Amino acid sequence: AGLIKTVLALQAGSVPPSVNLEVPNSRFRFEESALFVPDRTVPWAGPRVAGVSSFGFGGVNGHVVLAAVPDVPDADAAGPGLLT
Repeated sequence: AGLIKTVLALQAGSVPPSVNLEVPNSRFRFEESALFVPDRTVPWAGPRVAGVSSFGFGGVNGHVVLAAVPDVPDADAAGPGLLT
């Protein structure tokens, strides 16, 4: 579910709100950090790159980093090219 939500957020270019968070941890000083917990949908600022982690029993963990494909001009107008 987290992977699907992240792919949809990257595609839409917006960060969805955090569900069921009413009061953030008071020990973390968000005002002194670049991090934030969104309480509403906000536009994605900067490059659209996100990470998803899944932690399982017995040390079986999975991690993936996703990035949105940058917008490119019309491929037909650009002519042939190389995809790396």
